[in-house]
Amino acid sequence: MSFKDQSLRFNFMADKGNQKYHLVVSSLSCKMHLHLLPISLLLFLFLFAVIPRVVCEDDERFVSCGEEHECGNMNMKIGYPFWGGDRPEYCGHPGFELDCEGEAPEFTMNEASYKVLDINNSTNTVTVARADYWDSNCPSRYVTTTLDTSLFSYNSTSYSDLTIYYQCIVLISIPNQFNCSNNNTICYFTILSIDLGSVSPANCDLTVEIPIFESAANAIVRGGGKVDDLREALKEGFGLLWNASNNFCKECVESGGHCGYDNSQFVCYCRDGPSSASTCRNTTTTSSPDFFLGRISLREKQ
Repeated sequence: MSFKDQSLRFNFMADKGNQKYHLVVSSLSCKMHLHLLPISLLLFLFLFAVIPRVVCEDDERFVSCGEEHECGNMNMKIGYPFWGGDRPEYCGHPGFELDCEGEAPEFTMNEASYKVLDINNSTNTVTVARADYWDSNCPSRYVTTTLDTSLFSYNSTSYSDLTIYYQCIVLISIPNQFNCSNNNTICYFTILSIDLGSVSPANCDLTVEIPIFESAANAIVRGGGKVDDLREALKEGFGLLWNASNNFCKECVESGGHCGYDNSQFVCYCRDGPSSASTCRNTTTTSSPDFFLGRISLREKQ
């Protein structure tokens, strides 16, 4: 048997008795009549057909980053830019690590922890609530909400600022008032038209600002400043827009890839491996039920 490689076109000479056969392999499609080929040639073709299937298996990171993983006891599914739990770090943005051990996914930003209540990948938005205000209006530490503006921004049309005043020394009682038993002090809160009345902020030692949904703020106003409405508003949380190479990720997904990061750089994971660009090459894979080699013809050598 003689063999010559001619850029995906192969010539074979096979002797079968007193006859010689000329085999031409070209393109990547078509069926063949296997019973007409010599055994040695069939063996070679079998091995050659298997190799492309092994080589063309999808990249491991492409597969891993294409899967959504559950995070937290609420079984919330997370994808890019988030990572944590069973989702590898390379499948997310370095600044979006989640703690998946509690009831809901959590992350820390500027000394405050946040519960993730909802993720909307189509709008690049996430609904969060302050973890330290989840069960109480009186946290152990008083921290105003501030954003890492390189990662998040507010949706300016959907939130209002809630202000809570702690450790106030006054004798005036107003509806938007509550007590903190951990330090036995009086506290007040204000939102929209709910104000302090005749109470002066100077009578309070600490102030905390927390954004809430505008709909929740309106509910507090309609209820006259009840503490129960305050607690409900804090649990509903507020919305954030994330910034995690959004445009690059959109281009990557539209080209058939999955987004991630490597060495602090955005990476588009493609079927054939990571791409240095934000898109994957436009590749297609075809196969036939007989062989992956394509058109194969067998004719008698003249």
